[in-house]
Amino acid sequence: MQRERGVTIHFTDGSRMQMQFPPQAENEYGAVLKLKEVIKDRQLMFEVDGALLLMPFESIKYIQVYPVPSDKLPANIVRGATISE
Repeated sequence: MQRERGVTIHFTDGSRMQMQFPPQAENEYGAVLKLKEVIKDRQLMFEVDGALLLMPFESIKYIQVYPVPSDKLPANIVRGATISE
């Protein structure tokens, strides 16, 4: 059974958008390569219900993506963190 994949985008105006989607790469290595392309392009692009959504990074405060690829992320990722306020 495939785990649910999704993203929550938190925008600079305080709003947020949640989406779920099927796997977008054949393996975790491919997913990391796609992530690097998104960072380079500085925008998120989603095909949603027949429409294309473009979200420039300048409008985004932070992005929460799940699940995290197990071992293919760069070595400088801090793992096991929790948010405390």
